Amino acid sequence: MKPDRFFQRWQRRRDRLFTESQARWRAVVRRGEAEEIHALRVVLRRLRLLVRVGRPLFAPHTVNAFQHWARGLARATGEIRDLDVALEWLATRPEADPTLTARIKARRDRLWAKAGRNWRPLPARVSAAVRHPQRGDKAAACLARRFNRIERRLKAGLRANLPHFFKLSPDEQHAFRRYLRWWRYLRELGLPRRKQAGDRLLAQMIALQEATGSHQNRLVTVAALTKQRARSAATTLKVLEREAAGQRQAICRALRALAANRGWRC
Repeated sequence: MKPDRFFQRWQRRRDRLFTESQARWRAVVRRGEAEEIHALRVVLRRLRLLVRVGRPLFAPHTVNAFQHWARGLARATGEIRDLDVALEWLATRPEADPTLTARIKARRDRLWAKAGRNWRPLPARVSAAVRHPQRGDKAAACLARRFNRIERRLKAGLRANLPHFFKLSPDEQHAFRRYLRWWRYLRELGLPRRKQAGDRLLAQMIALQEATGSHQNRLVTVAALTKQRARSAATTLKVLEREAAGQRQAICRALRALAANRGWRC
């Protein structure tokens, strides 16, 4: 990976993600629909990682202010997104109790109304600073070194926890998936777009991310239903329990494939 070429790719993707993040933010503020909230959260995750990789090229207060703003949006929309996941799953189950669905939807709408009172745009000075990092002679080499250093840490964390994924607590499994997601984003950053579709490692990362994501979505759906304490939730919870076995098998296959690719123990 040539540092100069990598630097240019990092700049292009940072600019594209930043522009998209502002458009997504405006859409969420106007409507707050499930797909819009999910899209905003995804683009902010990607952008936060790019800013993290480029931290040495920004003034410290720029990075801190941007990360504070982005984390605030993630916190404000976190439980709303969890309830949207539960509602999406319930919409696929014809046996689901409409009353139960309506109660979860009502809680979701209350949370959205509460969160909506606290929206703040990214300050203009921070926006301008994120778009214009420092560009010294050593910027490209510094960026490439930091990229490699972060990637090594992520791989080390995943390698250590991969053999006993199912023994991890739900929070630890969530952290594992977060590391995996960051590694995937770095992999995509390190590859030209024309090479991504044929990259076997990237495909295996995505497969594992999707498998663990389905598992995580089931857990948040169970949590949402359990909080309702409705008698009709019992039948729905049993359906979710039956899905767990298939999800475990999918995760096992994806873990083995990634471990084999990297020569890791599984």
